[in-house]
Amino acid sequence: EKIPLREIMTTPLTSVPSDTPMEKVANLMAKKGIRRLLVIDEGKLSGIITSRDILKFFSDYVSDMVEIASKFGIR
Repeated sequence: EKIPLREIMTTPLTSVPSDTPMEKVANLMAKKGIRRLLVIDEGKLSGIITSRDILKFFSDYVSDMVEIASKFGIR
């Protein structure tokens, strides 16, 4: 409880604006080996995106593509 954050945080901080495409976010996180990414808009923290968020997004995306393909008889 008495350890300053500067002693355990990763620097420099990596952030993206909220309009960054998900593919770019996933590539950035993979390239830098980070699991959490700050979302900054107009100099203020808008949120944090996590590797779990990325997995959920792409899982939902693949499920949607499978459903669309099945409507056309594609497996």
